[in-house]
Parts: sequence; C-alpha cells; structure tokens
Amino acid sequence: MIRTGIPPHPASPVLARDVAPGVHLLSHAHVNLILIEDDDGVTLVDTAFPDTWPHLLTALRAIGRTPDDVRALVLTHGHFDHVGSAARAARELGVPVHVHPGDAPIARHPYSYRRERTPFAYP
Repeated sequence: MIRTGIPPHPASPVLARDVAPGVHLLSHAHVNLILIEDDDGVTLVDTAFPDTWPHLLTALRAIGRTPDDVRALVLTHGHFDHVGSAARAARELGVPVHVHPGDAPIARHPYSYRRERTPFAYP
C-alpha cells in the first residue's frame, strides 16, 4: 500500500502525485525516486533501494501505468541508494539506463566507492 502525505514510519512508501504536471515522487526509506509521465510513457529518475522495487510497481499502477510504459531510467549519480534496482529495471523492463560516464563505474559497483571524507568528519 502506498500512502500520500507524511509516512507513519520512514520505511513506509509515500507517493506524492503531480508535484509538477506529470511528475510524481515516490519516497521510501528516506530516499526518493521520480516518475516523469508524458504521452509516450514514463521515465524513472533513480530507483532507490532494491527493496523499493515492489513499491515502484505499485506507484506505476497508482498513476494508471504499467511496467511496459517505462521507457528509460536516468540515474542522478551512482550511489547505492539511487541505483538499487537499476540492473533489475534494465533486465525486467528492457529499458536503457542513463548515467554520467564519470559515475558509471560507481553505478556498476555502488557499494565499492571510496568516500572523499570519513563519515566521522560530519556533525
């Protein structure tokens, strides 16, 4: 089930429909993915975590679309919380995955990137 509004728990998916005309925001586990809808289909921006996949399919149904309507996936960057289902989307939906060439190695191996700074440096 996808709710709208503030999630009762961070892991509960929330679909915000039409944050702009034809643009829908799915939030799950403190991560967002965007569904951009036009006459030709749906473009996904990021895929969040691997366990977001069933919520993505539910969100597609909620906006009156099916997985067959997805035309492409755009990754904003290669971190694990953005590329979680990218390989699955490419495989199961047969869609192209677009990512900046500089992020492609990270997107292929999202758990292996080196941090620029230690996480202990952040407040």
